[in-house]
Amino acid sequence: MRIAVTSALSWPYVRRGSRIAYELAVYLAGRGHHVTYISTKPGREMRLRRADGLRLEYHPLAGHPLLSALRIPGIEAFALSCLASLLRGRFDVVQAVFSVDAFAAALYKRLTGTPLVLYMIDRAELLHLLPRRGGFMLRRAVAAADRIAVMSRFVERDLREGFGREARIVPGTVDAGQFPPKTEPPAGPPRILCTASLTAPRKRVELLVRAFDRLRERVPEARLILSGHTDAATSRRLLAAVRPENRGAVTIPGVGRREDLPALYRDAWVTALPSVDEAFGLVLLESLASGTPVVATRSGAVPDIVDDPAAGVLFEAEEGPDGLARALERGLALARSPETPGRCSALARRYTWDAVGPRFEEIYEEVVRRRGSRTSRGARVEPTKEEETMSEESAAAPAPRGRRALERAFDDALDALEITYDTYWEIDFHRPRVLALAAWLLGRGPAGGRALVLGGFPRPAAMFLAHLGWDVQSRTVMRRLEPWREIEDPLLLEQLEEGIPAGPADLVVVDDLFESVARPRVLLEALRDRLIPGGRLLLCGKNVARGTTRLRLLAGRNVYPGPDEDLWEAVGDGRPLLRVHPYREYTAVEAASLLEEAGFEIEDRRYLVGTKAAVPGLLGMPLASYAARKAYALLQRLAPPLRSHFLVAARRPEPAEEPA
Repeated sequence: MRIAVTSALSWPYVRRGSRIAYELAVYLAGRGHHVTYISTKPGREMRLRRADGLRLEYHPLAGHPLLSALRIPGIEAFALSCLASLLRGRFDVVQAVFSVDAFAAALYKRLTGTPLVLYMIDRAELLHLLPRRGGFMLRRAVAAADRIAVMSRFVERDLREGFGREARIVPGTVDAGQFPPKTEPPAGPPRILCTASLTAPRKRVELLVRAFDRLRERVPEARLILSGHTDAATSRRLLAAVRPENRGAVTIPGVGRREDLPALYRDAWVTALPSVDEAFGLVLLESLASGTPVVATRSGAVPDIVDDPAAGVLFEAEEGPDGLARALERGLALARSPETPGRCSALARRYTWDAVGPRFEEIYEEVVRRRGSRTSRGARVEPTKEEETMSEESAAAPAPRGRRALERAFDDALDALEITYDTYWEIDFHRPRVLALAAWLLGRGPAGGRALVLGGFPRPAAMFLAHLGWDVQSRTVMRRLEPWREIEDPLLLEQLEEGIPAGPADLVVVDDLFESVARPRVLLEALRDRLIPGGRLLLCGKNVARGTTRLRLLAGRNVYPGPDEDLWEAVGDGRPLLRVHPYREYTAVEAASLLEEAGFEIEDRRYLVGTKAAVPGLLGMPLASYAARKAYALLQRLAPPLRSHFLVAARRPEPAEEPA
């Protein structure tokens, strides 16, 4: 068959539900169907890709403030672009997941008669996703769907009570190959893992933290790892829920990389999911497939999954922290049994794609037969002109030339990362500065080699250099703020040596770090010695003469940060002591002079726009904020000395030849 799988939110930017949509598309392609996966990604242009046997269409995630002014979340605009993609294709059936793409599929069905299958990965209330039209879109999609599949009996009841529609239960799945099971009980201190979102109240992670605080009274060596989506405020709030003596036992690494998840599950003693009203609980399957027992709330669909007491412990939703603490203790005891890993992985095997996938195919065959359509299974599909140029090996393309080609290469590099939307926009915010560095290298610098990237957030530059073929080592250099002594450059130089393999570099990039260096010449001389003769150093820093600084000075404000409450700590006798944090911004001329004093030859000096003018985000940006930032970006382009950053390119001189 020709099948379109649509998902308004793209995996891996949104985990779990979007992962199911993508893995379903991969499964169907592996079964011989011709599958197009239609979704969104941040960026400026539509991207066509071919990967995992799929034709991928990624539409730009709209976020223009005009949409915000009209109270239209950018994600809603995907309904139109998704409909356009469907109309360009010839599909036998459309598999939709979220309300926005399901609404587009319903319109497509009205225009072409193509059957629509809706897979409800959550309750209707949560599938709305959007503040205004999500409910309307979902109601239209549910009414138009030829068949609805749901992940559990819990969602089936919700659908029947809310819409009066019957559904077929097709449970969530796990790719067992991605989560190989451990073969014996874990060693080391008892580790409790939670991979649910820390910011979602329904997940009740704070309850888990409070229960862990009580558990430590009986299991003092226990550790808690919170590897879910979070933000700074949430992390601080969760740590505040733990007694001071137990805070060191709580680790909050955040979402992290997907490839790190299997090891996290295998190393854990138990995985905890204290949420209520779970539509399914995919994190439980991931843990069980890894051989790790689970502790979860007896709520929603969880009892349907964890039906073997040798693989998990359930507690009642109303039991509170004490009840969860007792359940965690029983789960840790369960983890010590040598039979537990095998029982867990056996339970998870009931939910592999080989077991669940054929149910989707049965539904597709049924709805196509009911429509009296003739499927195109096995028919040769001629590639379009765009498809002929698609490649899974985008990194092997020639070096990009020109601004537009660099922009596309940057999007390609971001598309290759398995990151959340928040991380995407955090990286994308630095796009102009990274493109300026890359343009200079492609125009005047070395064509490749070994690069060292240093900075407070080196990931954007390191990512793009690696995409362009450089052998990149990066180092996040953070000031170690210690209340009992002044921070000096030798500490920073110690950090420079830590984790960086020995050996000379062809290129060193120092990005947004120079302002926090008390003695910059010491650092520059150390970096000079890390370069090969003729190697380049690209120094990018904040321009002290930028336009916003001038406006602050005219308003009577100081550009340099003053003492802040967060910079004060109590010392042993209770007296507050200022933690020293040197900070000084430079002009491009000053930075070039310092490089010359450190023994470099200056090759170029310029001002550049260092950050994106506006990053609207998933739900847009207020029009006034967008207009102000765009106006300032225009001013920077017209008057280079007012730009936010400078770039100085320098070269380590070749050794002078000795006279014969």
